[in-house]
Amino acid sequence: MSSTRPTGPEVSSDDSDISSSEVAEAQVGLGRSIATAAVIIMLGNIFSRLLGLGREVVVAQLYGTTDATAAFTIAGNLSTITYDLLVSGVVSAALVPVFSELAGRSREELWRVASTILSLVVVGLTAIVALMMVFAGPLAGVMASQFSPSQLSLTASLILVVLPGVVFLGISAVFMSLLYALQRFSFPAFAPALLNLGVIACGFLFFDPRNPFGLALGMSVGSVLMVALQLVGLRDSRLRFSLDFSHPAIRKIGKLYLPVALGLIVTETGIIIDRNLASPYPAGLAAMRFATTLVQFALGLIAAAISIAVLPTLSRQAAAGDDGAYKRTLASGLRLVIALIIPASFALACFGAPIIALAFQRGAFDEAAKWRTTLALLCYAPGTPFAAVDQLLIFAFYARQNTKTPVLVGIGSVLAYLVAATLLVGPFTFAGLALADSVKQTCHAVVSFGLLAGAVGGLRGLGLGITTLKATLAATLMGLVGSSVWLALDGRLGVGLLANLLTFALVTAAAGVTYLGAAAILRLGELQMLWGLARGRLRRTSAR
Repeated sequence: MSSTRPTGPEVSSDDSDISSSEVAEAQVGLGRSIATAAVIIMLGNIFSRLLGLGREVVVAQLYGTTDATAAFTIAGNLSTITYDLLVSGVVSAALVPVFSELAGRSREELWRVASTILSLVVVGLTAIVALMMVFAGPLAGVMASQFSPSQLSLTASLILVVLPGVVFLGISAVFMSLLYALQRFSFPAFAPALLNLGVIACGFLFFDPRNPFGLALGMSVGSVLMVALQLVGLRDSRLRFSLDFSHPAIRKIGKLYLPVALGLIVTETGIIIDRNLASPYPAGLAAMRFATTLVQFALGLIAAAISIAVLPTLSRQAAAGDDGAYKRTLASGLRLVIALIIPASFALACFGAPIIALAFQRGAFDEAAKWRTTLALLCYAPGTPFAAVDQLLIFAFYARQNTKTPVLVGIGSVLAYLVAATLLVGPFTFAGLALADSVKQTCHAVVSFGLLAGAVGGLRGLGLGITTLKATLAATLMGLVGSSVWLALDGRLGVGLLANLLTFALVTAAAGVTYLGAAAILRLGELQMLWGLARGRLRRTSAR
């Protein structure tokens, strides 16, 4: 273990040089810095996801379930797939770790490498997008082979509008990586919301009942807005056009990204298989989609925010060879994830029905659909804590510039899913597939934790077990109280949006007070730290 002493809130792994009180104080400071960054990212996620919900409301209001909506969906899917395969995976796997290492060593090197990556993204994506636009018609046919000629023509025209936005999404991804490496979290946290805002605004401004051109234009406009916002955060940068590939960091980024690209292919294959297995049960497939929306909302607010907040610090500590500081940072992030995701998972499992009723139950989403979605959510819930922990573990591997291990573990977890799905889909139909997904998430997290612990010499003595126990005890009591309140209120307040809102509010209030009270009695330190941060922020605000 290296005795290199990092700067900032981290502490040296050479415990002989510092007292135990100094170590404890440094760990508290580190936890607070991670929590502060995570809160900023969570707020950005909340804002973005609320606008995302608003975007779907606008699409439904303007076009409903028409051919126009279907054509826009396919065009948007093609844009997303192109971006995911070419850009998105490289951000957390390669750009943030490498940029963080360079930022801690030399800003001049950081701007040099970032300039080359940015130039490569602009040139490469522009060429690929131009080629795809030439073949927009055939691509529409590949994406939607069962569309009528008129639908294919509309889809191809929308593809021509959305694809230029991919170039700006690529630029935004590079800017986002730089800002995270520099630990400037506010701009990249709120930038994704502008994509949804662009779709909403342009959808209304350029509304045509037969052609959702405005929605497609909004995707490109929103991506430009994302670049503009993040450029403000990089106003002190020295970026320039450069295709100088001589710096070793360029080759390192390429080497790190290759396994991730292969992993994305595996992930997409797993999704395709999942959808094919679910296709005989269309109502169940829809229920899985709505349940997944709620699970992903929780994961996005908690796991993604904390993982992104921790990644730059982990990357610098790994680059310095300081396994002691690396383990303490990882443990702080894991404890925070555990303290938040366990009650969220219990809430989804124990009283998902009022959540689903408030979110979806209107129009064609009837009582039967609510209970199908509740069943799917119940089956997804056991794997949700593992999925949250696993996301941070994957980022921890990326921080060590190890992208191969998560890919190999991912392949193994997909195989575990196939075995479980084959065994469970027969007796339990779509619920069996949701359970199989929980099996996959659990296998991935457990194996990843074991491999990472082995790589850093163990993760014992860092408070992970006691935090898990305390959070589980508090969440169990919360689940019992919340479920009791829901059962007592179910159907007694009437039906409709107002009744669902009131039921949800009362259940959530009872559950929240119970968890916070139990956590306080059990001295769950991570929640106490968050409460301290919130009180400090309120005091500073009132003093202004």
